[in-house]
Amino acid sequence: MSVDALIERIRASVLGDDTVMPGPYGPRRVSYADYTASGRALDYRFDPQTGLWRHRHGPVEPPLRLAEVTYDPRTGGMRYPQHDATAPESALGQYLAEAAALTEERADPDCSAPSGLRADFEALRWFELPRACLG
Repeated sequence: MSVDALIERIRASVLGDDTVMPGPYGPRRVSYADYTASGRALDYRFDPQTGLWRHRHGPVEPPLRLAEVTYDPRTGGMRYPQHDATAPESALGQYLAEAAALTEERADPDCSAPSGLRADFEALRWFELPRACLG
């Protein structure tokens, strides 16, 4: 699939495009994109003990910690560090090219092989879970 075709496919499936939502940093235009679109889902592992997916490089630092939120004693207003780091729309093509390269360099996972997990877990699982994602 060409980069242009991939961009068009993603644009066609965007939810909430041009929607403005209130937030802690003021109103922001939002678009929905998940890790599948970025190729980042390829680097996650599933922990059946906790039911959590974790990135193979460990946790990512959150953009804002609760300890950074304070209240102004005079006004009662909330104070927090301003984080406005965003990428321009022109960066999308490069991100998609990187995602396509990640996808191409990895073999399709074998979802037909048993996961090796207990039968009671398997009876509840509704998602594909390649053995490579366990660990």
